This record gives sequence, C-alpha cells and structure tokens, in this order.
Amino acid sequence: MSADNSVIVAKFSDETFRVGHGSAAENLECTPDYYGYSRKFLNFWFKDSEVYSTKMAALIAAHDLHDRLGFVEYGVSVITVPAPFPG
Repeated sequence: MSADNSVIVAKFSDETFRVGHGSAAENLECTPDYYGYSRKFLNFWFKDSEVYSTKMAALIAAHDLHDRLGFVEYGVSVITVPAPFPG
C-alpha cells in the first residue's frame, strides 16, 4: 500500500521557511498560478506551519516531523518559491 506522502520544506523569497506534510505533492505544481506553484496547495500545505528564519531550523523541524509520522514514502524535500508566502 502506498502512502504517497512527503514532508516538504518550502523556502520563500523573504528568506523564511515553512514545513508541511501531506500527500500528492505533485499538486503543488498542478495549477501553477503563483510563481510556478499552486497558490491553493501552498496554502493548504504550509498555512499552519511555524515560520523558520533559517534553513537548518526548518530541516531539523522537518526531520522531527518525519520521525514522528513513522512512515513517509517520499521523505523530506526542499522547494524554493521565488515569492513570499501567499497566505
């Protein structure tokens, strides 16, 4: 059985980072109406995330989340959004 889930660290143009978990990460790019990404799915994945000021802090949080979840099919990845968080 496939979990089709991942933990993603998103870096935004204002040098902030957010960590999200969800399934079907390809939806982040399915309707690219916001700098190559879907505004709807960026908000869905990252709206409730803590905001981190360093990549290292975000990566630590992402790996902690990964460990708490137990099974993450696609692991931890990082994306760069060349704009501020659309929230």
